[in-house]
Amino acid sequence: MIPAEQSHLRSSAHSHPGQGGKPNQDRYWVSAYTVGLERPMNSVLAILADGIGGRKAGDVAAQLALDTVKRAVESSHASQPTGILQAAFVQAGQAVLSESESKSKLQGMGSTCLVAWVLDDKLYSANVGNSRMYLLRQGSLQALNVPHEFIREEDGEAGRKARKVSELGQLRAFLGSHLPIEPDFRMPVRAGQLSPRTANNQGFRLRPNDRLLLCSDGLSDVLSEEDILNLLGDSEVEDAAKNLIEAVLEKGGQDNVSAIVLGVPPAHPTSAQQRRRQARRWLVTLISIVLLVVISLYAWESLVPVIEPVVEPAGTALPTHTPLPTNTPEG
Repeated sequence: MIPAEQSHLRSSAHSHPGQGGKPNQDRYWVSAYTVGLERPMNSVLAILADGIGGRKAGDVAAQLALDTVKRAVESSHASQPTGILQAAFVQAGQAVLSESESKSKLQGMGSTCLVAWVLDDKLYSANVGNSRMYLLRQGSLQALNVPHEFIREEDGEAGRKARKVSELGQLRAFLGSHLPIEPDFRMPVRAGQLSPRTANNQGFRLRPNDRLLLCSDGLSDVLSEEDILNLLGDSEVEDAAKNLIEAVLEKGGQDNVSAIVLGVPPAHPTSAQQRRRQARRWLVTLISIVLLVVISLYAWESLVPVIEPVVEPAGTALPTHTPLPTNTPEG
């Protein structure tokens, strides 16, 4: 993929350590690319990694996970998005685990990871951990991924059986765990869809005015879905991430909190900012037309010669009566 100067999606991203006094272990990335040369596609890659709370060097793990996934996706040709994401998550898990085992001060570190990869209008996503992704479409909010609870390896088998690890009871691990990494590709695009078949929704088509939110659990644990719906819908895309985090802090959010918002532009301009731009364009056009008319009239007055009216000379008056000739001889 080739980095692009402009994105075909609007976006905003923001992060805050929260009010709990902890260092911020969240890391995020949003960037635009083009894919292919003959028939180039627009691409946006968004990554959110959350160092696991309570573990050592969670910030290091989150940054390493993000960098590894980013590098793997960037170096691809986007021909098989889910396969590329699968390999990227496995590489990230191995990288975090290897780094953890190589340095005693990093032992036990781990990270979640959530990716949204948009190719033109198609959405691909993968997830390990409890970060959330939401879709706002036509006034309705839908959770697009399945979050996981964590398995602590020191819990043992009894602990694993006692903990709910996902809606389907499937075991999931964090990046950096000794357990095999299995990124979750389920994408429930409708309420109540939790079956494994929802992984077939990968490549889900986005529509004009759709908005995506990727957020760490520091946000989803504090704000209700109604809060998210209202804030995400009422904000401009460029302000939405910051507005969401400010709402979390107003409610006393203690945990690290991060948000990434992606917005599909409307088919026709609808935002206040776009309407103002359009009004300014119309005003400039109108002023230009008026000036052109004034200049044309002035040029016409200056270049066309003044033609004096032609006055006909006065003619000789004819008699009003002419005598008729007679046949009377002269005497």
